[in-house]
Amino acid sequence: MTESVREDLPKVAGLEIGQERNLKTDGNNNKNRSRKTSSSCKTNRTKSQSQNATASVAELREKVATTTARLGETLKHAAEVARKTRHPLASMVIVALDDFHEQQAALRQLNEAFLSKPHEVREDQAVIIQPKVAEADQDVFVNNLLLAVDMEAKSVVKIYRDKKKDFLVIRFTSKLLVHAFLRRFRERNLFKLLGGARLTRDMNPEELDKYWAAVEQVAALNRALSGDHSFYVDLVTLQVRQKPDAVEDRSPMKPRANKSLQDTVSCDPSEYANCEEVKIGRPKSEGNYYDDGREINILRTEDAEAKRLQKERLGDDTLFVNVQKRVALERIPNPSETFDAMLLLFKEQRLWLNSVREMCYNCHFVCHIDHLATKLGKVIFLKTESPTLRVTTEKNQECSFKDAMTTSRHKRPGLAHRMISTRVVQMPVTPLDLLVFADEDCVAEEKRDGGDAFVLLKVRPQDEPFTPDFYRSTAPLWYFRALFSGIEKIVVGLRNEDNRIYDVTTLDREDLLKNAVGWNPSVCIHFLGDVLATLKSTLDSVPDLKTFVIEKKKGASEVRIEREAEARRFLPPPFVGAVLKMKP
Repeated sequence: MTESVREDLPKVAGLEIGQERNLKTDGNNNKNRSRKTSSSCKTNRTKSQSQNATASVAELREKVATTTARLGETLKHAAEVARKTRHPLASMVIVALDDFHEQQAALRQLNEAFLSKPHEVREDQAVIIQPKVAEADQDVFVNNLLLAVDMEAKSVVKIYRDKKKDFLVIRFTSKLLVHAFLRRFRERNLFKLLGGARLTRDMNPEELDKYWAAVEQVAALNRALSGDHSFYVDLVTLQVRQKPDAVEDRSPMKPRANKSLQDTVSCDPSEYANCEEVKIGRPKSEGNYYDDGREINILRTEDAEAKRLQKERLGDDTLFVNVQKRVALERIPNPSETFDAMLLLFKEQRLWLNSVREMCYNCHFVCHIDHLATKLGKVIFLKTESPTLRVTTEKNQECSFKDAMTTSRHKRPGLAHRMISTRVVQMPVTPLDLLVFADEDCVAEEKRDGGDAFVLLKVRPQDEPFTPDFYRSTAPLWYFRALFSGIEKIVVGLRNEDNRIYDVTTLDREDLLKNAVGWNPSVCIHFLGDVLATLKSTLDSVPDLKTFVIEKKKGASEVRIEREAEARRFLPPPFVGAVLKMKP
């Protein structure tokens, strides 16, 4: 029995030795696994660091591109203003804009030099989309896409397709054009579907499908504009819709049979020789507003008190107003900005009404000053042709006078904030009502019918303030400006040769008619009624949102109403989208 045990011992010992050898082998394997795991962690950490660095570089590139684009727009706007003024720094601004353009051209050449391969895709120079078009039609598709955002075809260097992922890659000449491409879609509210996200390579297919749907809607709109029907993109729901022609049924003013995109009104005064005498009644006030720099609110008592005329600032040799001092451009009231601001205010406060006519107090026209015209929801909107404010010497003198003679509620100069009146003017000749927005100068000392009355502030030379030439050319402008705002008093600052005002004089609005030369208010009202009636008849025969120009060229004997390019649409997109979403 002992031998058998001894014989069994080697087996048991062998088994123990084998197990020990296996344990050692497993220990070595575990060490190797731990080394591999640590090395893989290091690799993943390095990859994540490189990805973070790439993301930070991309973010910095986007910041640089955004600030560069903003700088370019600022310089362009400053150069436009500088060309219209005689400021000593005007030439320097124009030179700075030229240097900026040279710098951007050099940067584009530098970017092209670094691109060694023609198909090399850089994130800051390419836009990747997933179109549902054949490869043979992709060039036409890209051209339509560029046309939808008003960009030239030469801004694209290469178009090719990634067949593995079925992506269409559009490579632009520079990253600035990529940002311009994306910014223009953002300005058209097309990024609302994507939540404001920027197009990148890692966008999922659902986001790309939404983006493609928005692009296709704009392309469909662009194609439809050349047809006979009215297509538009609802800027709230981002859907392409077709609107049938809707001509308002008016027995006194039947639309003309002529469907041409051009019409004229004669300026011959002899045609109005036998017309009856007419007058425009007192405009109905629909509310006065006050802009405090952040938002527009209803005019309050403290605001009206602050904007009253302060005559105690003049009266002796030590108290005067220097009208030669240049007023900052951003403080001068801009009619174009007032027009847009009031429409957006109506969108916020009066959108609950049933139609755009009710939102605009049942008026046929909404205007500040009239050069451009368009129709939306049976209401015609009139706006200045150029949104850029032109500041002449006379304009600057008037603004200096207003700035010195009034104060805001916080005792700052009077131009710090603006007052906006809203008046409904009923035309006596034709059944038309006008909703007029106006930037008012100040409030009169006395109230009228329980409400505040406004005053016009003007500047004239002291030696010959009211000459025959004044009553021929300037008096009509003052008269109708006051008439359409319901203003009865005009305070005129008398400027001496040193561009200083020591004294003022007050005129009644009707005083401008006593010595009128070459014009009659009744004839002017008849002529204005004919222009408005012709404009309404012309725009009633075309779909909504078509832009027209109202112009009388120098030496011409007629006012021309002519269709203009669609690129000059001027209504604020949020306002248009909200109106189109309203129930008809």
